[in-house]
Amino acid sequence: YKIAGELTPTVFHVAARAQGFGSPLTLSGTASWGKKIDMNLEFKATRLDLARLEALFPELRELKPRGEASVAVTLKGDPGAPQISGIVSAPQIILAGETLSKPVVKFALRGNTLAVNAASLTWKGGVFSASGSVGGLGGKGVTLDLKGKGEALALENLAGAFPALKGSGVKGTGTLSWK
Repeated sequence: YKIAGELTPTVFHVAARAQGFGSPLTLSGTASWGKKIDMNLEFKATRLDLARLEALFPELRELKPRGEASVAVTLKGDPGAPQISGIVSAPQIILAGETLSKPVVKFALRGNTLAVNAASLTWKGGVFSASGSVGGLGGKGVTLDLKGKGEALALENLAGAFPALKGSGVKGTGTLSWK
């Protein structure tokens, strides 16, 4: 662990490095105060071992996440109601035994709503993208408002995921969209 800081009468500068979840971790930025506290911090993990997240988030155990992801999160504004945004990406991950290539999610968190500004990945040769929001986080009524599409979907590759298509001999490519 390595932490460096500088304190002036109105600003605290921080730069911290550590190792955790199989990845180098960094935190850098400032916190200033006067009439109000204002922060501008960035957290980064460059090789986050997804398998190690199961200990932190037990609900992930069924998905058995595998692979390494890069995470960059920015926290800005008032610490009591921060503006949180970031990006998570990986060359390839495995969830529930399925290989997902080039997953990328750009997000922002405001209160109890997660805005998915853009998400994309490749699965079984098809390219999927989505955007929208997930509301009510931390409460009892989670709401999804997502739209997306799948392109270049090789139908024979998808037959294993949809029992009705097994043995049908379906071939070709397709496009899918949802709201």
